[in-house]
Amino acid sequence: MLQIPAHRLPLRPYQKEIVEAINNPKIDELLLVIARRGGKTTTTYSEGIVPDLVREVQTAVAVYPTAKMGFRNFWNNIENDGFKTIDHIPKELLATGGQSNSEDDMRRTLINGSTFMALGATNAEALRGANGKIYWFDEFADTPIEAVNVVAPITEANGGKRIYTGTPKIDGTNGETMRRMHEAFKADKTGTKYTCYIDATHYMTPAQLAKVREGYIIRNGNDFKYRQEMLLDWGQPSSSSYYGQILAEKKKDRTIGQ
Repeated sequence: MLQIPAHRLPLRPYQKEIVEAINNPKIDELLLVIARRGGKTTTTYSEGIVPDLVREVQTAVAVYPTAKMGFRNFWNNIENDGFKTIDHIPKELLATGGQSNSEDDMRRTLINGSTFMALGATNAEALRGANGKIYWFDEFADTPIEAVNVVAPITEANGGKRIYTGTPKIDGTNGETMRRMHEAFKADKTGTKYTCYIDATHYMTPAQLAKVREGYIIRNGNDFKYRQEMLLDWGQPSSSSYYGQILAEKKKDRTIGQ
C-alpha cells in the first residue's frame, strides 16, 4: 500500500457534517451557502473531490463564472498557512506529464487516470466535452444557470454529482435561482439533496465581525456587502446596485405589484 502524506487542516465543527454529505453516495446535489473565509473551497476540494479522484477513475470539473476567475481565485490561491490549494492533490499522485497551469488550460492528471480541471461557464461546449462525473460550481450566484442545464444530463448519466458553493447575491446573475434551490433542498424528502447555511458567526468573534463590518462601511459607505457576504442576507443588494435598497424595502413591505 502506497502511503501518501496529505496536507489537511483540522475541520471546524460545522465542516464535519458537510464532509459527510459530500462523501455520501446517495446525495447527488449539494448547495453550500457559506460566508467568506468559511473554508467552502478548501473543504469541497480537499475533503470531497480529491478523495473521490483517488478512489475511482473519473473526471471532476470546477466551474467558475469565467476561466480568468477560476485561474485567479482557485488555481493560484494560497491558503492562510502558505499552502497552495491546488496542491491538495499530492505530487506523488500526479502522472508524469498531463499537468497544465494556464488560464486556457487548468488540468491535473493522476497516476490512476483520474483528471481534475477548471473551466469557465462562458464556454458551455467545453463543459459538455469534459464528460465529468463531478461538476463543482463555485461563486454560484454569478454563474449562468445555463451552465448547470448543460451538465445536468451528464452527471445523471454518469451517476455523478453536482456541487454548488458561494454566498448569496440576490442581484447576481444566478442569485434568485440560488435562493430557490436552497429552499427546495431544505424541503427535500428524498435524501438526495443537501444544503447548509453557515454565516460568519460560526467562526468569527463579535469583535472580529465588528471590525470587518467597520471596514466595509469605510470602503463602501454602507454595510450592504458585509451583510451579504458575512451574514448571508439573501435580500441584501450589492452596494453597487442603484435601486437595490429601495427594492429590498418595497419587497419587505409587500408593496411591489404585478
